[in-house]
Amino acid sequence: MTPILFTALLTLSAAHADPAPIALTDGQVANVLVTINENELDSAKIALKRAKGSAAKSYAKEMKTAQEKNLKDTKDLAKKNKLGLDSSNVSKSIDKDAGNANKEIKKAKDADFDKAYLNEQVSLNQNALDTLNKVLIPATHDPELKRYLEATTKDMETQLDKAKAATAAN
Repeated sequence: MTPILFTALLTLSAAHADPAPIALTDGQVANVLVTINENELDSAKIALKRAKGSAAKSYAKEMKTAQEKNLKDTKDLAKKNKLGLDSSNVSKSIDKDAGNANKEIKKAKDADFDKAYLNEQVSLNQNALDTLNKVLIPATHDPELKRYLEATTKDMETQLDKAKAATAAN
């Protein structure tokens, strides 16, 4: 799966030597992170019901816990700093792409589910990490939100590494 908007954003960025960051409010930035967390949480819940192998089950359990915490922390930070969780084209695109990915893994046959789920997690986590680094962090003005996004990036890198390891173990 290749997110259409994200791919377009990267294409536009690559076409310019010094691209301007995408204009998002801090509330829109926070909402993009909420959207990523909600969709990752949905994926984990699907996997917890359907996964058969220990690598997929373990990864899904860990992702559920991590995404629940990140979702709560993001909403708490937005509330504390009075950031409205405003929708944007970026959050809408991520929601659509992740929703489509979840539909696809639901369609996977039982024997193929673990592989489909883990491969999708690698793709979604890489896209989320790229979105954090290339879109959200550059667009953020609130210093506390920026620090939070930078910490989230480190967590996302760890999640991506774990998804790749689980895929290799599967």
